[in-house]
Amino acid sequence: MFKIFKHSIFVFFVIYISTSCNSEQNKKLTLAESIVVGGCVAAAEVTFPGQILQYIMNMRIQHKPFRFQDCYNGFMVHAAGQMPIVALQKVVQVEGSEFIKNSQQAALSSLQKAGISFAAGCAGSFIDTPSNFVQLQQQNSLHKTSTLQVLKKFGKKSFSGFFANSMLKEGPFALGYQFLAPTATQSIQSYVDNKNVATTLGGVMAGVLIAIWTQPGAVIRNYMQMEALTSSSPQKARTVIQSIFAKEGYSGFFVGLKQRGARVAIAIPIYTVYGQAIESCMQK
Repeated sequence: MFKIFKHSIFVFFVIYISTSCNSEQNKKLTLAESIVVGGCVAAAEVTFPGQILQYIMNMRIQHKPFRFQDCYNGFMVHAAGQMPIVALQKVVQVEGSEFIKNSQQAALSSLQKAGISFAAGCAGSFIDTPSNFVQLQQQNSLHKTSTLQVLKKFGKKSFSGFFANSMLKEGPFALGYQFLAPTATQSIQSYVDNKNVATTLGGVMAGVLIAIWTQPGAVIRNYMQMEALTSSSPQKARTVIQSIFAKEGYSGFFVGLKQRGARVAIAIPIYTVYGQAIESCMQK
């Protein structure tokens, strides 16, 4: 109970910071404020319901029972990882778009925008991959181990599943909230006058699609990282894919989709709103 109370205090704290940074409704956020707000929004989403849904998905993939008292094991590294990831992905998108636009002296095509968003997601994998590795270790270990202890013990193994994570999960996820969600929102605005409603609907629609698209990447990454935690010679991605298919067929790549789908459907509208805030800042 104390653990749940502690994390409840944390979520109220980050929401307070987010609100304080944008207390004037008509005030455009500075870059620093946008990064703080984005980081706090990401941390708040992880606190509830992100952490719980992530834990349930991990247990489903590993075919282990759900234990409510273990839901928040690995919470701090999860939240600490998501805060800079959201900011990093948006900065890569904005700066990359500006560089290409100036180079070709013309507006970016839809393909270029999609490519930059995908690259931004891949950049976030440098943080997300070891963050998830530590979280898995803390959720599966009987002994409490700090993040630094885990990283020191496993070293380069903490990046197991990096390729699958970047190309099959984080890249498409960033593509979803930076490109597909705004595109869907623009289409919906033709029929819905309220911008907030259009943003939410566009984000949820993109979220459902992107959750289905990226679930195999999340499953493959988790299998590879669990293998790295328990084996002296982790398997390669192709071997893991073949193993999953042999044991569970195609359905094995979509284990935990309901939990992660719910999380992505919630997260993408939140991140889309953050993206609009930081874009307003960059347009000063």
